[in-house]
This record gives sequence, structure tokens and C-alpha cells, in this order.
Amino acid sequence: MAGKGIFFIMTFCSLVLWVLFGVFLLLLTPTDNGGWAPVIVSGSLWGALVVTGTSLGILVLRLHAREAVELRIIKRSFRQAIWLASLCVVALWLSHFGMLTLLASILLIALSALFELWFLSMRR
Repeated sequence: MAGKGIFFIMTFCSLVLWVLFGVFLLLLTPTDNGGWAPVIVSGSLWGALVVTGTSLGILVLRLHAREAVELRIIKRSFRQAIWLASLCVVALWLSHFGMLTLLASILLIALSALFELWFLSMRR
């Protein structure tokens, strides 16, 4: 069983990562075609989304279950947050290059759903 402090640690890390993303966004221009600026901004956004999604998943599951958070719940929230953050960052990159169409969006969502189904089927 994970302690109650895991949510507060995740929340603090989430706030730090969002501040770091804001600082990178102010200092760097993410629309530069060369250099590391788009990678750094996208990476900090991805990290902030993963930690925020995981902490929100833990909070919702804790409120729903009314019990202590187990390690399997944290793993599930982390995996789903990774899928969501990756989906958002890939959609932003596709949009930046003008390749985000309806078909690409549907394929991107279907691919992430297939990955999640694959992980769920491998668990059993």
C-alpha cells in the first residue's frame, strides 16, 4: 500500500514541471525549425502532463474507492497518463507540421487504444 503522501509528492512534482514548462516557453521559441527548442518544450510538456495525469488518476481512484491507494492503481494511472501525454504531444507535433487531419487524429486515437488493449490483454 502506498502512503497518503504519494499524492502530495506527485502534486508538488506536477507544479514544478508546469513552472519549468512555463519558463521554457518564455525563454525558448518552440516554433524554431532547428535546434533543441521544440524538443525541450515538448519534453517538458510531456513530463508535466504525465505527472499531472498520474496524480489526477490517483486522486480519482482514491476518492472512488475510499481506501488507500495500491501500487497497481498507481501503475495503471501512470500508464494511462503516459498514453494521454504522448497523444497530446504527437498531436501538437503533427499540427505544427500541418499534418494533423481528421484521418490522422482518428488513427492516432485508435493506435493509443490498441496499445492500451494490448497492455490489458498481456496482464492476464
